[in-house]
Amino acid sequence: MLVNVKEPLENLDLLPPALAEIGVTGDVAPTPGMIMGRFHLKPGTRTCGQFIINADLAMFIVRGSGNLITGPKHDAETDTFDDKDFIYVERGEIFTLNNTAPETCTIIFTYVGVERINDLQRTFVEAPSVN
Repeated sequence: MLVNVKEPLENLDLLPPALAEIGVTGDVAPTPGMIMGRFHLKPGTRTCGQFIINADLAMFIVRGSGNLITGPKHDAETDTFDDKDFIYVERGEIFTLNNTAPETCTIIFTYVGVERINDLQRTFVEAPSVN
């Protein structure tokens, strides 16, 4: 089954600066057990700190580089990522992605354990910002 995102669905909870394109869900595929899509993060920006209650998150960095910050602010860890890296975030772990590259960072993501975007339970712990 081919699923082609013709018109991206903007994830308004993350704007600015992010744009999420939702591709494979339970709305277009029979019981996929996941949500899959693309994520674009503009240069010099970061996502808001958040954690996912009911799904694990797997990501593949298609293009770009930056930092993955995990944990609460008082005990945060920072890891760098580059093109072709994989990132895994367990449900319940606080995380932020920071684009340090001069170009837009493109990421393929998969939420494992949910099938529809409306079923995804996320808690945002801070607002997104421009560095």
